[in-house]
Amino acid sequence: MNQHVGCIIPAAGFGSFCPDRSVTKVVADVGNGELMINRIVRTVKQTGVIGSLVVVIGDRSKNQFGDQIRQALRSAGHIDVKFAVQPDRFGAADAVARGLKCLNGEDHLLVTLGDMGAWTSETMTRLIEAHLRDGKAAISLVTVTPPPGDPIADYGRIARDGQGGILSVFEPDEMEGRELAGVKTVNPSLYVFNRRWFENNFRDIKPVSKDGLTAERHLPKLLKIARGQGAKIIEIPVADHNEARGVNNAAQLERLRQILRQRRNDNH
Repeated sequence: MNQHVGCIIPAAGFGSFCPDRSVTKVVADVGNGELMINRIVRTVKQTGVIGSLVVVIGDRSKNQFGDQIRQALRSAGHIDVKFAVQPDRFGAADAVARGLKCLNGEDHLLVTLGDMGAWTSETMTRLIEAHLRDGKAAISLVTVTPPPGDPIADYGRIARDGQGGILSVFEPDEMEGRELAGVKTVNPSLYVFNRRWFENNFRDIKPVSKDGLTAERHLPKLLKIARGQGAKIIEIPVADHNEARGVNNAAQLERLRQILRQRRNDNH
């Protein structure tokens, strides 16, 4: 398994919890003195994925977030991590494409986002093993079914065919006028891609601009592309929706800290 899988972590966003937006949220302390990007990298390493591990950071001309991420990883001893630079907010799919240039010969890519600090190595391992065991999948992804009212319910909603297969993902701002049948499952953006398939198809994602900002290529759109081609998609449902916690504000950061603290207590 190890020699076939690399990992790319998009972490070039502009999110910050500071009023002056001087420090990236990716280096927030998630508890027990560990910074979020360090926890994510440590979790990835615990899967046994020992190929290339790439973190995609922003350009120094925009802010100092990339330097903060480099310093955090170096201070935690993650000196084997490689870095790719995304010059502007072009979206996570663009970030992954830039990260590809830093990989070695890995045939498959684990992709996890730099603000998703609650994944376990067990879930990542399950996803990787299912993808490699099948051998033909273009995309493998985890899905979760959040309780009503949970912020995770605002992630991209999965649309299915009559047999339950994944057709596409609709983000909240795309849901107006749509009624999707079945249980509400969402896409929390933890993937394994066939590298060659990704390289051949990411440019077909239509860049989307919101509020006049830079147009971005979004990873979930690859699911619709794969479905249209008849390419195989593997879904791994995750029972614990708390693993899919993203962090966009101080309240969500505190919730993540609570979840991780409870895990530590349960393991003692």
